[in-house]
Amino acid sequence: MCDKYFTDTNVGIAYTFYPDKFHPSVKQKIDNTEKALVWSSFTEYEFRKKFQEINDNIDDFFAEIQNVLANNEVYSYDFFEKSVLRNTTDIEIDNHKKIKVLKFIWNSDKFNSMFPQSLSKLTCELMSCFNREKNIFVGKMELFDCGRDNYKNFPDVLDKLKNQIDVHKPDYIIVIDADVFSADEPIIFLTCDEELFLKMSL
Repeated sequence: MCDKYFTDTNVGIAYTFYPDKFHPSVKQKIDNTEKALVWSSFTEYEFRKKFQEINDNIDDFFAEIQNVLANNEVYSYDFFEKSVLRNTTDIEIDNHKKIKVLKFIWNSDKFNSMFPQSLSKLTCELMSCFNREKNIFVGKMELFDCGRDNYKNFPDVLDKLKNQIDVHKPDYIIVIDADVFSADEPIIFLTCDEELFLKMSL
């Protein structure tokens, strides 16, 4: 019986950032499971790096929102959304995440005529929420401390993943870590990456 989940990086991201389209199902599964949750040294490193990148992008996104609102008369949510999306194409956040953040702002009771101050409060509120969820998720994880370069010890497996199954970095590193861990304990590999899931099912 598999009593542990070995989690991919994107599971932690989906749990942490509620604008993520996978957030509700991932959060429900993680919060309600009785299985132990495991990640490797590399998965933890990737999660923390990705978390910071998304945080930085959302900071930039809020700055652009303030710029749009300072230079336009916002008369409807539709205008608000289209204007912001048009001016933030270079910010590396998926549109569905951007739209959820915009709706969060538009529907907030802090969205009022004192906008520069209220936007700052909304930014802090959102970032605090993300950090709180991050800390909850990290607190649930059991570390498989195999080192970040564990994959180099398995050149044959690495070659198969890269050249036969076409799994890309960093996915192949995490898959090898999971495979090494599962040699001693049965696991279920938990991921939000459908393409990776299908490749690993071959």
